[in-house]
Amino acid sequence: MTTRGGGIEVVRALPHAAALATPSGALIELNQPWRDLCTGADDDVDRFRVLGGVRDEERRTLADGGTPESTEVAHHLEDRPCWLRRTVHPIGPAPSEILILLTDITPEVQLGRRLLSERVIAIDVTPEGALTWASPGWSGLRNRDVAEELGEGWLSDTPEGQVADLRRRLTRRHPFVMERLVTTDDTGRRHVLQASFTRNVLEDGQDLGWLGLLVDLSRIHRLVDVAFMASLDPLTGFHTRPRLEEWVAATVGPLGVIFLDLDQFKSTNDQLGHAAGDIVLRESASRIRSAVRPDDMVGRMGGDEFVVVVEADDVPASLDLVASRIVSAFRRPIVVGDAMVSQSVSLGLASRQEGESVTALLTRADRAMYRAKAIEGSAVSRAPDGSELQVGTRIDLDGFDTTGTIRG
Repeated sequence: MTTRGGGIEVVRALPHAAALATPSGALIELNQPWRDLCTGADDDVDRFRVLGGVRDEERRTLADGGTPESTEVAHHLEDRPCWLRRTVHPIGPAPSEILILLTDITPEVQLGRRLLSERVIAIDVTPEGALTWASPGWSGLRNRDVAEELGEGWLSDTPEGQVADLRRRLTRRHPFVMERLVTTDDTGRRHVLQASFTRNVLEDGQDLGWLGLLVDLSRIHRLVDVAFMASLDPLTGFHTRPRLEEWVAATVGPLGVIFLDLDQFKSTNDQLGHAAGDIVLRESASRIRSAVRPDDMVGRMGGDEFVVVVEADDVPASLDLVASRIVSAFRRPIVVGDAMVSQSVSLGLASRQEGESVTALLTRADRAMYRAKAIEGSAVSRAPDGSELQVGTRIDLDGFDTTGTIRG
């Protein structure tokens, strides 16, 4: 079966689980990642049904001319829990087909649940603010036995001003109190706690004090920071290659890439040393960052190679604009100690084609970049729509010549 717009080819090429269907719920095509999620199902129709098919609320939204909102759905597949983020994309203004994408978010959900079980602590506090009970997470937070903390001791390492404010608010008998507390454990580590207290009053009016929930924000922030920093190149601050490839694969709209190489960078390393090379890389990253648009993503592919991901309605024009800015940014020499390095760049531009994989897109841009390297000085070359580079492609920007290159 073929579809308008080559929808089947798009589905088969996507790295995430994807299905092509009619708005009424009839399956047209599944890709292999979707099948891998449902290995125990009998056939593709069954695999489509197990993971939701086209849901009733999605049908209603599509019938009204809208786009269904992204949802997160829990499944139980082959005796294991699985959480999927589900996105539905209508194809065309009066769609006869829809694209359904499933992204596995199980690791993120499990991390969140682990954080809750480890770091959300329940406590009971008297109306005056004395601790009477704490869940097991309290000992892990404070590195002390809960028995040592009962009474007034649980606030012993909190600044006096914060303690006075909390006690004053607790004794006013409001139904709900939220406070941010700072405390220090026995190892000297500082913790920032989000503390939420709810008044615990029985139906007969007996006041049992407060039920408190404490969240260790510092722990959550550290985990988020570690995960984020793992996706960044430490020298330039740009995203790593795996993170950039994930970004491109997950982006559905039109985009293009600029594959950038620093010319003669090995000679700089050999003549001035690796420390000087690091200076050139950091300064080059700064210039690239100043040249790209706020929404563009930049990744370091390794060594002296970078990729800029450009999303836009008019991808070729946007690629030309960003490439021109990058070339301009490298017209000034880079100061390295007493030396002045005239750093030129070679750029290869490629617009993503329908159904094209991330690897194929980057390969086309890489080949275009090597074509630009054959020209002395900073130069840009664009990959054509097909698999082969074409000589004679006109790029309508000042400084570009009829061979599809720009000289810096």
